[in-house]
Amino acid sequence: MTLFFNLLLAHLIGDFWLQTDRLCQEKKRLKHKSPFLFAHAVIITVLTYILSNDYAAFWPWALAVGVTHWLADVAKVSVSRNPLAMFAADQLLHIAVLCAVCALYPGGESWRQFAFIPTGYALAVPSLLCAVVVCCGMSNIVIRLVLERFQIELPSSSNKDLSNAGALIGNLERLICLCFILLGQYEAIGFIIAAKSILRFRDYEHSKTEYVLVGSMLSLGIALACGVSLSLLWRQ
Repeated sequence: MTLFFNLLLAHLIGDFWLQTDRLCQEKKRLKHKSPFLFAHAVIITVLTYILSNDYAAFWPWALAVGVTHWLADVAKVSVSRNPLAMFAADQLLHIAVLCAVCALYPGGESWRQFAFIPTGYALAVPSLLCAVVVCCGMSNIVIRLVLERFQIELPSSSNKDLSNAGALIGNLERLICLCFILLGQYEAIGFIIAAKSILRFRDYEHSKTEYVLVGSMLSLGIALACGVSLSLLWRQ
């Protein structure tokens, strides 16, 4: 289980923190000919190998993760319709590969831990870091794709500023909610919702209100999912 979360952390960091929107657009434009596809696969391979912490035996498995990641990304950029569905399928495929690697890896239960992480926190640390990356990286992409899928947009004059501010506010909001959930302070989340409800737009700015409300509900739902999942995982 600990190996899975370390490999998942490598995947999340590589996909959502070390890959900019500009690189994603270049991959879509050049499709399978894009050198960024290969470079991204190399980054995933290196991160997977480093976080495996089994440098003598894990390199073929890290290479397999990198190759399958490249193949999945090539398939994704080759299909231009329904970006939300393709994003979900792509991520599920990557996670399925990680599950297969963990199930087949001969190290299994004897996998070595990082020396600087106490034994009792060997699972908590990587799983918590995975939740942080989801809240501060993956979530922004998911919310944007959902809004685009249901054609919820802002007026062009305010789109950029509000989107940038919303991404920052959303990251902070999800991190705070995650902390409250892990501390068992569910009531405190209500104060966040109440504070955001103070925000009001004028009647003719209905599109802004709709954008903010949908984004807020999605943001809160992702934070709740991460927090509750961690709480259940740590109780085992």
